[in-house]
Amino acid sequence: MSAAGILPLLDPSSARELCALLPWFVAGTLSPDEDALVGTHLTTCLRCQHELARQRMVQVAGSYRPSGTDLETSLARLRRSAEIAAPHNTARRLLGLLMRSNLALRWISLLQIAIIVGLALWLTERHSAVQMAAADLRNNSIANVLVIFRPQTTIQDVQRILAVSHSRVIEGPMATGAYLLTVSDGQRSQAILWMRLQTAVLLAQPLNSS
Repeated sequence: MSAAGILPLLDPSSARELCALLPWFVAGTLSPDEDALVGTHLTTCLRCQHELARQRMVQVAGSYRPSGTDLETSLARLRRSAEIAAPHNTARRLLGLLMRSNLALRWISLLQIAIIVGLALWLTERHSAVQMAAADLRNNSIANVLVIFRPQTTIQDVQRILAVSHSRVIEGPMATGAYLLTVSDGQRSQAILWMRLQTAVLLAQPLNSS
């Protein structure tokens, strides 16, 4: 397996910094270089993809501005209809009550919109959590090696070690700096032994051992 076949890896601090740029990425206010860097990172990071979807939902909810035009037009039509069809005092008093309740109706409309948006956000976050949990289960079932690199290890050294050991990244880097890898069963023991000899590696151990 050559180094060209290894996906570009980011250290934990870089991944967190790119995730922090997502609100500006959604708003389209990043520089071209930053925008391209975040876009490239999103193609390989499942967690940032879910966060991007949530940020876009928040942007849509925040940019919505309900208008009272339709409500006022409907009330005006109701008033004209009442004056024509029911000229009695009772109808006029009822119409006056409806007009005075204009503000209350607006608040009710805003409350309904807030409930709908909140429910949509909750459902989106719940769906994302379920998808992430399912992805973690799949990753844990595929990964058979855990490796932790020293914090000062460069991306180039990480890529070189993974390439030489014929390892493929399933998930990482995690918050602890750990990577979940998969190595063919016939090469796993030799790969772990070789990685343990590298000064850049703090820990290398097998997973799902039979």
